[in-house]
Amino acid sequence: MFDMAEIPEIINVPIVSSVWDALWAPLPDAVPATASTPMLVLTRPYEQGSVTETQLHKMLQACGLTAAQCAIVMVGEQDSMSWAALKTRLQPKAVLLTGVHPQQLGVAALLQLNKPNNYSDTIWIPTLSIPELEQQPEAKKALWLEALKPVWVDNQYGVKAE
Repeated sequence: MFDMAEIPEIINVPIVSSVWDALWAPLPDAVPATASTPMLVLTRPYEQGSVTETQLHKMLQACGLTAAQCAIVMVGEQDSMSWAALKTRLQPKAVLLTGVHPQQLGVAALLQLNKPNNYSDTIWIPTLSIPELEQQPEAKKALWLEALKPVWVDNQYGVKAE
């Protein structure tokens, strides 16, 4: 039989870091409430009207996507949020990670950079942050030729912006 006095000591053992508590927290108010979003963009925070914002919108326009077809969510370097909650709320067909690591979403998967990855019935496209892409033209070119264009323009992955 267990001594009930021992149970709190077992439960308080630091097995899982409190960093992961964010994965059970409600989504931030900045996450849109719209369901069935063709493209979810998770990006590092930027200022409205900045060069980063302009470049991101140019990338999305090149894919043939309008602002209404994209949910842009800013995720700080130390922030975490639940992929399961994001998927349930937004139902994205594709996820573009610009400088955001999958682990920040509670996803323990190894994804290829600048390539489409199928994970959780969704196409994931991880890449560098927008400022880093501007400094690395080869990475920006690879993102377009190997990921964004095949997914959105050539429709090689069956993802459509409806």
